[in-house]
Amino acid sequence: MLTQHTLLLLLSSLLANPLANAAPLADANPEAEAEAEAIPVAGSGGALYSQCGGSGWTGSTSCSSGSCVYVNQYYSQCKPSGSSGSSSGSSGSSSGSSGNKSGSSNSNSSSSGSSGSSGSGSSGSSGSSGSSGSSGSSGSSGSSSGSGSSGSSGSSGSSTKGSSSSGSNSSGSSSSGSGSSSVSTISGGVSGSGGKTTYYWDCCTPAFVWSKSTLSSPVTACDKNDNPLSDPSTISSGCTGGNGFACSDQHAFSVSDDLAYGFAAGKIAEMTNEQMACTCFKLTFTSSAIAGKQMVVQITNTGSYSDNHHFDLAMPGGGVGDFPAGCTNEFGSGYTWGKTYGGISDGSSCSGLPEILQTGCKFRFDWLQGADNPTVDYEQVSCPSELTSISGCKRND
Repeated sequence: MLTQHTLLLLLSSLLANPLANAAPLADANPEAEAEAEAIPVAGSGGALYSQCGGSGWTGSTSCSSGSCVYVNQYYSQCKPSGSSGSSSGSSGSSSGSSGNKSGSSNSNSSSSGSSGSSGSGSSGSSGSSGSSGSSGSSGSSGSSSGSGSSGSSGSSGSSTKGSSSSGSNSSGSSSSGSGSSSVSTISGGVSGSGGKTTYYWDCCTPAFVWSKSTLSSPVTACDKNDNPLSDPSTISSGCTGGNGFACSDQHAFSVSDDLAYGFAAGKIAEMTNEQMACTCFKLTFTSSAIAGKQMVVQITNTGSYSDNHHFDLAMPGGGVGDFPAGCTNEFGSGYTWGKTYGGISDGSSCSGLPEILQTGCKFRFDWLQGADNPTVDYEQVSCPSELTSISGCKRND
């Protein structure tokens, strides 16, 4: 039998060394291990200006340099640290001179506009750079014109000269895109079938930078370093020797396998430029391998086309059209822009464009599967915030 004295000695020993008989820890320094895992591997992640996030994105979400900057819920991009947030340009009073193209031209009248709102960043990074604009283009007829002091337009791909698409006014039933913010049909808006599409990217200032009376804020334009201009309406287009250019992030992006958002220059026979400025259309592709897919586009530019319902999709590498000097003035020489009308012919050629434009270029050969100017049914819809937050352009109505 243990005496009281012996029990006290045993108890004293246990209190002095409580872990003597405990099991060993799995890791003597777990914090050191966690800290080691947080150190990024040099050179890992996406290249500068490549996609790094967005709904449905399965690629890398880190950047080898700079930081992953939120553009909208479907698209984030690796950008240099300290990139500015997306904002709409404010439009002052400015008269725009029309661009001359193949004997026909359009012009923007001067008007005053109000300042747009700044875009927001997320995940600890600053907002994306200003949205890219688009400019007019022509089909195979070669007849198109830019608007405003940019005199900008361009086109890609061929269109059937003289053919027209049917159009009608529609009254609105509500609809929404899969995985996107809701869009609804505009009551009394334009809709129809047989619409034409082409592609272009000429780097020129988009026409609706020059504010229309129907706009509460115009399209954002950028300087040659892709910084949004505070008042682009007072600066001439880079296509005519000025310092105003299309912002690089105003290109198409996928929302899902069957839905995408983007921007376009347009001609809608039922609308004046004032009525068409920064409207949105839901396009349902009716030809080629992408038949049945849908794309919601905002009209940020004008052009002269032989078709009555033409959507010239803003697509880097889609063709510089009648203004080949624009992209050279912005990026310099040494890049391969492809054919004047139609641009490059395959996805691998996107590597010949400036790095900042390569993601937008690849969309044409990924989501669009390289479709050659597919036809569309078209329906006027409300503009989703995912587009207006990039372009900065909003209508009064």
